[in-house]
Amino acid sequence: MKKIQGVSYSNDFLETTFSGTIHSVFERTFNIETETNKLMTVATHPIFDGPQMIKINETSMKYLPLEIGMAVSHVGKRLLIADVLEIDCEEAKVMEELPLVFSKEKALEIKRHTTIINNYLEINLDTVGFYRKTFPNDVEEVMHRFLMNGKETLESAFEKDDSSLLEVGVSSLLGLGHGLTPSGDDFLTGFLLVLNSQTDTNREFTGLLNQLVQENCRKTNAVSQNQLKLAIDKRALKPVQQFLYDLYRGSSMLTLNKRVEEILRIGSSSGSDMLAGILSAIRLY
Repeated sequence: MKKIQGVSYSNDFLETTFSGTIHSVFERTFNIETETNKLMTVATHPIFDGPQMIKINETSMKYLPLEIGMAVSHVGKRLLIADVLEIDCEEAKVMEELPLVFSKEKALEIKRHTTIINNYLEINLDTVGFYRKTFPNDVEEVMHRFLMNGKETLESAFEKDDSSLLEVGVSSLLGLGHGLTPSGDDFLTGFLLVLNSQTDTNREFTGLLNQLVQENCRKTNAVSQNQLKLAIDKRALKPVQQFLYDLYRGSSMLTLNKRVEEILRIGSSSGSDMLAGILSAIRLY
């Protein structure tokens, strides 16, 4: 059995005993589906920190004897994959997790900063998702129009306190777009993170949003489902979490611009699409 060292882990990864199977394997990560249908991620060291994650001292998963469907068990601070691999986290560090609480006192400053950020993204970005400006074909242009229509419907639902519109907005965005986490899901992720970190907005309507996402998220893939459920719990990859934490504290534009650049390195357009959702939700405040 090959033994490797864990470098760090999120505080929820090893807090309970679980078992499961390998759900998916990529070059720098592999996912474990637990018996309770959670997705836990094992990532190589360069990957951003995040919830439900262990990071290991490897540069690629392609050198490890991993196959989809292999049995996984968690014993103490060790993760056992079939009879081929053991990950030892005895010396690993616990990842820092930042609390997200929207500051009502800093609301005007937060809105001013996010307006500046959105203007910058609108001018300078041309990505696959929400900030797209050029289209290689008609299909991509139609896809972008659907994304923008879903965004506008969701915003209108909150502005009008209209539950029917909310259902249409959520349904139209879930699973819409390309990639491992489609653009519509990434937008909803950012939107959910903000709405759930506010304590004095329409909590009943936010609760309905959460319910609709949870009830309908099977329209998209398991990785996106997991990401959306974590967003409801105000949890995300470290760059996104750090950006919101700094934004809510009233940090300088210099700091926020640095955080934005970090987020933009997530996926091909996942980072920018999450930012689109974050900025959309803050504009509604």
